[in-house]
Amino acid sequence: MDRGLLQRDVASIIRVTEECISNWEISRSIPQIRYMLAIIKFLGYDPPVSKKTSELGEKIAKFRRENGLRLIELAKQIGVDDRTLGRLEKGKGSFKKKTKQKVRKYLDDA
Repeated sequence: MDRGLLQRDVASIIRVTEECISNWEISRSIPQIRYMLAIIKFLGYDPPVSKKTSELGEKIAKFRRENGLRLIELAKQIGVDDRTLGRLEKGKGSFKKKTKQKVRKYLDDA
């Protein structure tokens, strides 16, 4: 509304349907990861994931958003289990130091 755009305008920019925009606005659904980069560009900023998320978890989430990657895709690229990566992203559970180092190195080098 601040930009004087209609849902159809925003949908065209992000390349989704008007229904998607409507559903996102009323929290009926959340955007799929593949749309995150377009949304970030449209908004002009990358909002933080959560205050509960660790620094590494935030880095994982940000990397996935920026690259439009699903968790399973990033886990495969890094060479770790997708469930482990998901828990790391959410900051839930304990992890081997070696796993954390592997993930950090991948994200730093990418």
